[in-house]
Amino acid sequence: LVPPALALLTTLLLGAGALASLPDVLARVALWKAILWGYLALSCAQAAFPSPGDRIGVLGAIALAVLVSLAVGAIEVLGGTSRLTEVLGAVVGLLALPAAAALVMLVALGASGRARR
Repeated sequence: LVPPALALLTTLLLGAGALASLPDVLARVALWKAILWGYLALSCAQAAFPSPGDRIGVLGAIALAVLVSLAVGAIEVLGGTSRLTEVLGAVVGLLALPAAAALVMLVALGASGRARR
C-alpha cells in the first residue's frame, strides 16, 4: 500500500499534476511543502520494509499479478500505450526517493550487523 499512499499524499500536498512532473513541481512549491513531501516519502520508504506477516504466498502473488495486469490493461484501454508509459514514468519518479532511502537503510543495517560480529 506504500505506492498508492505516497501517490495520494503527493497529490494532496503538491497538487493534481504533481505526479506527472514531480521534479518540476518540487522546484516550484513552497519550501515547507517540499520538505514535508521529502519527510513523508522517506517515512513511506521506512514503512515499505516487509514484516513476517506480510508474506502473501502463491495465491496472494497470483492475485496481485492479476490486479496489476488489470490496472495496466485499464490504463492502456483508457489512454493508450503512451499514457501507460507516462503513468509508469510518474510512478518510477515518485518512488525513486523512497527506494533510494530503503537502499541506504539496507546497506547501513548490513554494515552495522557485520560490525557487531
